[in-house]
Amino acid sequence: MTEPAEASPRQPVAVPDLSEADLRRLVDQGPFGYLACTPQGRIERVNATLLDWAGYERAELVGQRSFQELLAAGDRIYFDTHIRPLLHMGGGVRDIAVELVTAAGERLSVLITVDRIATAGPELVEILVVDARARRAYERELVEERRRAEHAQERLQLSYELVSGFASAATVEDVQRVVTATNASPFTGVRCHMWLFSDDMRSMLHAGPTETDVVTKEFDISGQQIGSAFDELSSGRLVEVSTDMAARYPMITGWLAGTELTTAIFAPLVEDDALIGTLGFGFVDDHEFDDDERRAVRSLAEQTSNALRRARLVEARERARRQLEHLHEFGRSLGAAVTVEEVIAALSAAGHDQFGALDVRIGRLDRDGRLIISGGRRDEPAPTVVQPSS
Repeated sequence: MTEPAEASPRQPVAVPDLSEADLRRLVDQGPFGYLACTPQGRIERVNATLLDWAGYERAELVGQRSFQELLAAGDRIYFDTHIRPLLHMGGGVRDIAVELVTAAGERLSVLITVDRIATAGPELVEILVVDARARRAYERELVEERRRAEHAQERLQLSYELVSGFASAATVEDVQRVVTATNASPFTGVRCHMWLFSDDMRSMLHAGPTETDVVTKEFDISGQQIGSAFDELSSGRLVEVSTDMAARYPMITGWLAGTELTTAIFAPLVEDDALIGTLGFGFVDDHEFDDDERRAVRSLAEQTSNALRRARLVEARERARRQLEHLHEFGRSLGAAVTVEEVIAALSAAGHDQFGALDVRIGRLDRDGRLIISGGRRDEPAPTVVQPSS
């Protein structure tokens, strides 16, 4: 069996010494910015890399400007109040994130390392500048991802609150109260409004939050131009409106003008494929909606539509039950009536209780052909009127 050969020790690789010209080229054209400044900040030396990033000529900076003048306003204050005192005490700073303002006025995200250096001449401050645009972009992406995650959590919380509230909503009014009184929203700090159209589309009931309560108000829309919003909602689309879209959405922009809102988004409320209303979210400031927000609004509208459908079924069953009770009571009253006056009283009670009439009048002909009218309001019966026969 052949024994493995013993590995020979690795020989160090000889690295040639850099010439002075190589070092100068590295400092001037390396992948980093470099400046040397006086303790007061006046630029004495600057490399070609930083000039290229900032868009300046060397003569525009050396001896003409201070490093602080290249910084954004907030970073300039920070440099003077935090970094310069540290340098004065003999210290330095590492990897401080600041923004340079280029000759074109654009902002360049960088990291700076600042140290004092001793020279044969006057003392200088050395500043190393590293391009941090990729790092800043990554940080912004992380912040945006966190924001989206937080908003997703808010939407889940809102859905949970709505589902919990809808479970006990027995009437349409209960559904309105649950939706408009919910403190959370798919967008931070915004509450929603609900509009329900009447069957003849001549009026609508608006429910929306105030600072202290939820209010409902009926609007007469018979003489108003609803605009294309109705057609878009009827086709299942979302409607996004701002105050400058009066020509297309006259009624909605008119409503926005009467509030502090400038932007709103509306989703259709549907029952049996027919538009019965809309769910809207309004914003005080101009707002651009993203796809996550649109999906959230549509989902909330679907949940609200289902809750309205259940509430209307419950209300219909309750009306049928009350009508049946009234019919039974009416039958018992008629069965017990032995005089004309008792029959009239039973008919009047049925009109008030079963049909919700405010005023019930009953006419009958007597043996002489005269018309006798009885009845009136529940709490204010009218005197009997006798009209002679013609």
